[in-house]
Amino acid sequence: MKTLKTKEMIKREKTTGSKFIIDSDGYGILKGYIFFLKVIYISLPKGHQDINKHYDGLNPNVNEGLTFFEGNIFGWDYGHSKTTNDYKGDIKRALEFFKARGKKI
Repeated sequence: MKTLKTKEMIKREKTTGSKFIIDSDGYGILKGYIFFLKVIYISLPKGHQDINKHYDGLNPNVNEGLTFFEGNIFGWDYGHSKTTNDYKGDIKRALEFFKARGKKI
């Protein structure tokens, strides 16, 4: 899958002041803050079946579930009463979830 640097990704980078790190499979990871709130975004590569889907029905095991989607980006935050702060674990599980769903057929 090819990396897809979208306007949504650029917008998230500007909002957080952080950059997406793209892995060898074309998935991006952005760890940042919006004001005081820790947020993590995963970007999907071109052709992924979940691009432009609402996160309802998508259930990667991340801190209190997904709370954001736009284009090829899904994200969650750490502003909940039951926040785990398991950033590495949440990223790993989210990537496993989206990679298993793979490319649109």
